[in-house]
Amino acid sequence: MVLREEFPSACENMSRDIDILRTATKELLGCEELHAILHLVLQAGNILNAGGYVGNAVGFKLSSLLSLADTKANKPGMNLLHFVALVRRGEEMCLSICLSACLPVCL
Repeated sequence: MVLREEFPSACENMSRDIDILRTATKELLGCEELHAILHLVLQAGNILNAGGYVGNAVGFKLSSLLSLADTKANKPGMNLLHFVALVRRGEEMCLSICLSACLPVCL
């Protein structure tokens, strides 16, 4: 008897949770900015591991993102996470300059 009474509310809660999960998944899959950052991380990893058996990876585990801050540079206070952020920021600035140069030509 108790199960019959609790089942509809449990299904409703699960349905809401599933909808939230679907929405979040769609947003993550459609986020080009996130894709670009993950691609930069992959490229950096391939460069660091060049010459080894994992040097030409086509992907990586999400858990390996935790090691970005642990990969230190020879510059004080700099790690791989900082480097990826700086490169991405530079790409955005370059894109902004290119777009501002091209827009008057297009108009």
